[in-house]
Amino acid sequence: MNTRTTTILFALAGVVFLFGWNLFSQEDPAAPSRAWEHLAFEVGHETSLRDPELAEKINQLGDNGWQLVDVEIRTQAGNSSSMLYFFKRPK
Repeated sequence: MNTRTTTILFALAGVVFLFGWNLFSQEDPAAPSRAWEHLAFEVGHETSLRDPELAEKINQLGDNGWQLVDVEIRTQAGNSSSMLYFFKRPK
């Protein structure tokens, strides 16, 4: 193959790759958007992150399809007062 043919083949392969990648990576625009359920719970500052009851609760939520998406530390007068755990799962 000459250089021109090789260049054209590589360019064509790149276009096919990008088109195919875009084709498979997009969600179906006709599909309804996903609805989510949300859950939040608060744990006092006296509870350690190593607390087995807290770990068990988080694991049970995971087993039921809940995904931990954020943890917020609440403070009062500069001291940690509690932690909020936020979860979501598809409806």
